[in-house]
Amino acid sequence: MHPLQPKDLFQLDRIGDPQISPNGEWVAYVRQWIAPETCTFRSDLWLVPADGSTPSRRLTTAGTRNLSPCWSPDGTRLAFLSNRDGKTQVWVLDLVGGEARQVTRGGAEPTGHVAWSPDSAQVVFAGWTRLAECDEISYPGAPAPDSEGISEQKARPRVVVRLDHKKDGTGHYGDRFRQLYICRLGEKPAEPVRTVTMEAHCDAPAWSPDGRYVAFVVTGEGDRHFFSGSSLYLLDVATGKARPVWQPGGYCSSPAWSPDSKRLALVADNAAAGPYCTTDGLWELDLASEQAVNLTAAFDREVGEAISSDWRHGGHTGPVWTPAGWLFLARSEGESHLFLTPGVLKTHGPMAVGGYSAGGGRLAYQASQPAEPDLIYVDGRVVARPDKAWDEMALAPARRFRFAGEGGMPMDGWAMFPEGDGPHPAALCIHGGPHNAYGEALQIQFQLLVGAGYAVVFVNPRGSQGYGQAFASAVCGDWGGADYQDLMRGLDAAIAMGGIDPERLVATGWSYGGYMTNRIVTETRRFKAAVSGACIANLHSFHGTSDIGDPFLATQAPGLPWAEPSALLARSPLQAVERVETPVLLLHGEDDLRCPISQSEEFYVALKRLGKEAVLVRYPGESHSFSQPLHIYDRHRRTIAWFDHYTRRT
Repeated sequence: MHPLQPKDLFQLDRIGDPQISPNGEWVAYVRQWIAPETCTFRSDLWLVPADGSTPSRRLTTAGTRNLSPCWSPDGTRLAFLSNRDGKTQVWVLDLVGGEARQVTRGGAEPTGHVAWSPDSAQVVFAGWTRLAECDEISYPGAPAPDSEGISEQKARPRVVVRLDHKKDGTGHYGDRFRQLYICRLGEKPAEPVRTVTMEAHCDAPAWSPDGRYVAFVVTGEGDRHFFSGSSLYLLDVATGKARPVWQPGGYCSSPAWSPDSKRLALVADNAAAGPYCTTDGLWELDLASEQAVNLTAAFDREVGEAISSDWRHGGHTGPVWTPAGWLFLARSEGESHLFLTPGVLKTHGPMAVGGYSAGGGRLAYQASQPAEPDLIYVDGRVVARPDKAWDEMALAPARRFRFAGEGGMPMDGWAMFPEGDGPHPAALCIHGGPHNAYGEALQIQFQLLVGAGYAVVFVNPRGSQGYGQAFASAVCGDWGGADYQDLMRGLDAAIAMGGIDPERLVATGWSYGGYMTNRIVTETRRFKAAVSGACIANLHSFHGTSDIGDPFLATQAPGLPWAEPSALLARSPLQAVERVETPVLLLHGEDDLRCPISQSEEFYVALKRLGKEAVLVRYPGESHSFSQPLHIYDRHRRTIAWFDHYTRRT
């Protein structure tokens, strides 16, 4: 066995999205790995008995992406998404035997999980489509359509008339929207029927048990000049008419039906604490009255999200009905677990539960720990493990500690140590969000740093989710203030544990963690080097360039650019760049629309203009979260080399 090294990433797989059959006898799941011939991620479906009595077997081999398995209600077939014909379509595999067969064809490209009709004869899904008949979006004062065909399709301009016209990981979608499609299973692939057409995104369809309705979520509806939340809609399958039934005030997702088709459970927020800050709860909607209640208001923990991991193939995280009550996933104090309403713990131990499903009175879920990748569990028993290559890795455990943040606020922190007594150089790692959360989950980055000889310190400063609404809201409007002090106090507490050399400290973070890394190097000289990933350097320009800039900063920042420019700049690391003495490595994806690469460019140009030590590394084709194995490998290798140079030179 050996500590994890960057080159090991090409040998490691990940498993997730466990879907248990309706009778509770089988679990289908996804295995993702890096194909050596192309150095790209591949995924296939696997099947294992729910009692773990025999090893898993592979269900799919064709194509490079087979994912999102979904059991038919009769338990005989699996619907899934596959690109085996060159384009992502819905396929169905008969578990009795035979080859998978294609269900859909045509222009609508499915996204997310499909949902079955209760008679197992049809599927419904969300798919991308263009609403405009012509090549260009019309607007007052626009030229007439190019009927002569002079403009080349690939060269035509992107016309923007909506505020929400782009999304990180998707790109500039213009007049393309996700719409609902239904397809009846037949002997041959069929063109799915678009059941809903609206200038908004339709997602998360769920077919009612009585077969009459499809519930789905609509986002981006209404005034195109403003960001809006989302609404729950019902599609009457017989008439083809859709109507809104509930708007939570903020966002909602993952509708799930009760068996009597009279109630729906959703993950939602009422935006009481502002967009992108209000803690998601589990809401139940009574369809007769169209009234909803937050079942987890007193629970005060974020529902529908797992503890952050950088090596997870995620799965379903929305509510699931069981005879004992609604089952839901929630982050709580550095762990993520499954609970029954109103908050009864169903999984136990320090771990991070991710995707899950229920069927036949059994519960299937994936979960990881700091020194263990995601495993597939059924009722607490491991039934599937990733590849044996993991057995060769000596993964370091995490030591949890408590400390007092700024103002005495109690907080969680963790420390990981390499072999030997030390003292070791140490890396302070900062999560994104700011409403994400670290904890009892595998982090490949941490293991790689430990493998390179670094102690790793990570904490959940104010703003982290899993500690209640007041804790999450404490960072809003105060980026780089008390949260900075929380990080320093957490680091000091880890140093007091022993084994860390306080003269060889480094710092790194991604997204908001990149912002805080930039903020740190403008506030202190205690760090020998810093690596800032997908960062924010200028809150003023972030507002108009990020895909979520306008609604996000409305809550997170002390004001808007035209109203409070000085306040925004005062919280921007760029404003204090002259104080930087720490060498800074900036890493950024060129297609990042969440924190655009211009943020790193602004900071880099200022650092270089001032004669500071700085390097900018640009990754072509990468969005906010990297997806290309070679770039993931390079990011980690480059980070370690930067830290080594500045902590170990004589």
